[in-house]
Amino acid sequence: MFFSLKQFSDGEKLKFVGILLRGTESDFYDSLDITNDCEITWEQFKEGFLARFGRLKATTWRDVQEMFATPQCVHETATNFIARVTSIAKRINDFHDPDGTLVRTLKPELNRRRLTS
Repeated sequence: MFFSLKQFSDGEKLKFVGILLRGTESDFYDSLDITNDCEITWEQFKEGFLARFGRLKATTWRDVQEMFATPQCVHETATNFIARVTSIAKRINDFHDPDGTLVRTLKPELNRRRLTS
């Protein structure tokens, strides 16, 4: 959100985050050899960083809670709801929903249709 507010470019985001990192995270950053002519995008950095260091359990718990605690909004289409939930699910490693709990967060009328089909 901070980056969006400040309208940082990928290069600016990469340079800024480098200032904040410490320890092994800083070593990881230094190994990328980020220069003014970056060949790495912000998304590539984020993916690599999260693959290497993972997400905090507290952050993962917040994502899971957000996913199950926010049902489909009254004026939200099923497509937009699925896109929103999918976006959250991508942040959670090894997410599984074997009992279809997420489907039950759809609007009640959509849930009834699913159950009667």
